[in-house]
Amino acid sequence: MKAFLLLEENEKALGWHGGRYQIGFGAFHHGNQMGLSLRQVDCKAEKPKLDRAAVEKDVQAAEKKRKHWDGRVAQCRQALELLRQAHPKVWAGARAELDYVIYKTENFVTVLKELGAAQEAKAAFDRAALAMNAGEAAEERKQLDQAQAALARANRLVHQAAQQMIPYAHIPTERHILYLFNDAIPSHDTAQRYLAEVIAVRKTQSQGAKP
Repeated sequence: MKAFLLLEENEKALGWHGGRYQIGFGAFHHGNQMGLSLRQVDCKAEKPKLDRAAVEKDVQAAEKKRKHWDGRVAQCRQALELLRQAHPKVWAGARAELDYVIYKTENFVTVLKELGAAQEAKAAFDRAALAMNAGEAAEERKQLDQAQAALARANRLVHQAAQQMIPYAHIPTERHILYLFNDAIPSHDTAQRYLAEVIAVRKTQSQGAKP
């Protein structure tokens, strides 16, 4: 009961059945936020032009979302621990249903971690773009490295989430959600290639600027 109440609180925090965050415990049916993209900047320019106020606002928004997803992860983990504690205590006839709820909560934790990592990557890349615009080379490199690490983590997590679903792919609603994961994965690959290109270009420029 405590676990289900925590999951209800989590659903409420998400806006009920997806709501404004477009993701819910049941079906992820209001949209697909597992995909991601990074800001397009002219990385070949020494100091790319930016609307700094708008980018700074986007950084704040990404950080707010990241903290939100991290909070949801923590709450789902609490529920997951309670569900696992309950497993040996429930009647045998109810364990299949409980196993499904445990799987679903584990999968939800993975998805929420992926969403947080994606927002971390976006915020770091935007900070890198601000550093490029300001000519702050050291800060630029630091933020690009952080963006690359967060992006790699998000990519690993979106694949992990899809893999967790394979044993349940025979269920129509689960198969639909798995489709959403498969639809999101290419955007991760595109973002990683783009970031690698930006890093390579900026590294070449930095080396060429040395006396």
